[in-house]
Amino acid sequence: MKNRLPLLIAIGIGIAVAVLALLAYLMLSGGSDDQVGTAGSPGGSPALSMAEPSSPSKPTDKPKTSPVSPEASKDIAQSPSTPSPSAPETGPQANASPETSSEASPEPSSKASPETSMQTALRSDLEPPRPAAPDPQPPAFDVVRVEKDGFLVSAGRAEPNSQVTLLDGKAALDNAPANFRGEWVITPDAPLSPGDHELSLESKLPDGTILRSTESVAVNVPAPASTAPVLAVAQPKDGKGVSRVLQGPGAKPKEKGSDDLAIEVVDYDDKGRLAVGGSAPEGESVRVYLNNKPIGNSTSDPANRWDVLDQAPLAPGRYTLRADQIAPDGTVTKRVEIPFLRPESLPVPADGGMLFVVQPGNNLWTLARNVYGEGLRYSVIYAANKEHIRDPDLIYPGQVFTVPANAQ
Repeated sequence: MKNRLPLLIAIGIGIAVAVLALLAYLMLSGGSDDQVGTAGSPGGSPALSMAEPSSPSKPTDKPKTSPVSPEASKDIAQSPSTPSPSAPETGPQANASPETSSEASPEPSSKASPETSMQTALRSDLEPPRPAAPDPQPPAFDVVRVEKDGFLVSAGRAEPNSQVTLLDGKAALDNAPANFRGEWVITPDAPLSPGDHELSLESKLPDGTILRSTESVAVNVPAPASTAPVLAVAQPKDGKGVSRVLQGPGAKPKEKGSDDLAIEVVDYDDKGRLAVGGSAPEGESVRVYLNNKPIGNSTSDPANRWDVLDQAPLAPGRYTLRADQIAPDGTVTKRVEIPFLRPESLPVPADGGMLFVVQPGNNLWTLARNVYGEGLRYSVIYAANKEHIRDPDLIYPGQVFTVPANAQ
């Protein structure tokens, strides 16, 4: 028995060493599997272990996963994904490490803002520019009708929804709103007194802007015992352009399709520069002659009006004014002719004022006014009279037989 005791001790020591060795082997085998599993392949793929051998890591306080190489990532992307039994979720987000997820997340929205601003700027540059808003239109007269007792009706156009005021000189007679189409009508309660008046307009826009008419209307109301007619002549305030006879012996209402041809008014300044105006059917060509010399051409507008300007100075004296209505083939279809006198002198109105010189026996009336900055301006108003009509077939010396292409 004593001889067997050393043998039993040796066997026990051997068994203990073998158990310790087995435990050490099992511990080492478990650590190696954990390192391969955290490399990114579920269950510790042998292929991944061969492509990315693990290296001993330094001991740290927190566990840290090893980064995946580009080759390993390519292999993972190409190989079918095998879900891990311990993770219910599938897909790249389930297997990606926190560092991988942060690198794959989209850029913050603040980095995209400069691109959005640039695209907006480029888009605004490519868009066509918006047309500028039209300038507001000043108020204007269309109709002025004055009775012999001085009561009047006026109508015209202005900016829509503006407030229109009718003035006599600087005194306000009455006001009325313009409707959504810009139309207005004013009928003052008080009549105009006998004598000369100068009517004008002001309009006040919703934002408070004040607009003034570019024309004034000179009105002559005769005395109650006079047989002279009421005259109303619209004239540009700046003294440029042709006057319009709104009421008078030469301003009978023009009906649509009217075939009348007439010379109604002749304006001239103190230098003798002429402006001739009249009426004709819409769209007709009209040529004006002074002493059988053509001074201009015009085409009647939708209101049946035409005008011709002649800037050549005209010396005082007697002249003959003629207007021919011309067909497209150059033939004269209608003709009117009037005498015109530019006298050596005329009454001079006060500064900025006006004065009617009534000569009904000669079938004309002269309006003299002093235009600020332009000097004296005279308007001769002719009465419509059959004696002004001339034979259209009569050939005058210097008569032009063709219609110029630029007749306006």
